[in-house]
Amino acid sequence: ILLLVLSLSSYGNEHDKDTAMIIEVFTSAHFPIRGSETSGVRENALGTVTHYDLDGIDQLQQTLSQSLPNNPGQAKQLVLQRLQSMDAALNHRLENAGNGLVQAMHYGIDRTPAIVFDRQAVIYGVTELDDAIEQYSQWREKGSR
Repeated sequence: ILLLVLSLSSYGNEHDKDTAMIIEVFTSAHFPIRGSETSGVRENALGTVTHYDLDGIDQLQQTLSQSLPNNPGQAKQLVLQRLQSMDAALNHRLENAGNGLVQAMHYGIDRTPAIVFDRQAVIYGVTELDDAIEQYSQWREKGSR
C-alpha cells in the first residue's frame, strides 16, 4: 500500500481542529474503501464524507452495450430504450461518477483509492476510511507543532 500525503496548494486554509472535516473518497470497483460503502454525501461525527465511485460511467456503458444486435439501427434503438428505462438509482450512480471524475481532475487525483481531506491533502492507497482519518490527523498534529 502506498501512502502519500500531498498538500493541495490551491486551497490555502489549514483545517481548524474544532471544525468538521470535509472528506472526499475516490474509489473504483478494484479499490473499494471500507467505511464509505454508499456513494454520495453523508454526515458523521467528523464532518461530511462524499464518496465518488469513479467506475459508474464504465459500468453504465457495459450495461447499455450488453448483448446488442449486430445491426447498427437495431442496436441504437435498443440502447435508446435502455437509456429511457434507467431508474433513479442508476441516474444517481452516473451523476456521482461524473461529479467524481470532475473533482478528481480538479485535485489532480491520478489513481484510486484516494481520500482527500479538507480540500488540502490526499492520501493514496489506504482502503480503510478510519485508518486514513487517523493518518491524516497524525500528519496534521505533526504540522501544528
